[in-house]
Amino acid sequence: MVWIVHCNLPLAFCESREARRYSNLQPVSQETLPAGMDGVMLTIERAIAAELLARFGIMLGGWTHASEHYLDVFACYEVDTRPKTALLSMTPLLNAEDDDLTARGHREFLETILPGDYGVQLEQCRFFVGDNCSVNRQLATLTGCR
Repeated sequence: MVWIVHCNLPLAFCESREARRYSNLQPVSQETLPAGMDGVMLTIERAIAAELLARFGIMLGGWTHASEHYLDVFACYEVDTRPKTALLSMTPLLNAEDDDLTARGHREFLETILPGDYGVQLEQCRFFVGDNCSVNRQLATLTGCR
């Protein structure tokens, strides 16, 4: 899995003759590999949720590639007085027809992923940092963050 992710290889690489020839790892099928990746993701989400404090900040970034808009969400918090930044989500933002790229759409997205994946509420967020001034201001207003 590390080999495929770090080298940006297709999932089918694990079944290639070369991968099996030059590796002493147990064979894995391309159907089994995503299940393992999902397990790693859930383990990481649980670890972040366990250390995420009652008060944290959110950093947002967005970009467009091939007419698909993506949003990345980072949580900023302290662990043993040391700052920590964890990637919470990096996903296409427009999944349904009624989704949008406004501050309201960002808030709805955050209200879904924070409690669902990390067990925290958006109201616990103390600050937002983003790459769009108008969205930042409106998001702060919508969430009551000052």
